Amino acid sequence: MLNRRRKFGLVTFVLAVVATSFGIIALATHTWVTAVLFNTQEYGLFVTCPPDPDLGIKICKRLEDVAPFVNVTRAFMIMGSFTVFLAIPLTLWHAFGKLRLGNKVTAAAFLIACIFFLIACSVYTAKTRPTLISNDCFGYSFILAWVGCCVAGMAIPFAFYATSNEYSTIS
Repeated sequence: MLNRRRKFGLVTFVLAVVATSFGIIALATHTWVTAVLFNTQEYGLFVTCPPDPDLGIKICKRLEDVAPFVNVTRAFMIMGSFTVFLAIPLTLWHAFGKLRLGNKVTAAAFLIACIFFLIACSVYTAKTRPTLISNDCFGYSFILAWVGCCVAGMAIPFAFYATSNEYSTIS
């Protein structure tokens, strides 16, 4: 029978892995905005992928001169992904009783990661939304960033409930 700390700790571990995956995938992919004017062009945080009319394929190019809000989004997404990545071993150490006050430390790591993701996504939304043309839309990378923020936020109560009281067991 697993005690409360271990059950909630393992759920928190799974949420940490999911939030980390979503954050890293959102950073690495190039579909934050999909612009459809004459043909589809995708914009990411680090690359843009315009279609080549001669070859009929998309050729991704590195973004160099970007607006300041893109740099802010990059920075906060990297910090959020790193923070939630650090929460992975914290959840395991606490779940197996190796970290004293681990539930509070882990919950704080998730809270900080959630705030970083929230700032990154909010800044990108606020600065990009007014410039979208009617056919343009946010891509899956943008959606994954928001979902990563939500998953990190959902992990906070699980981390707090993973107390180390041995008398409180869930059957």
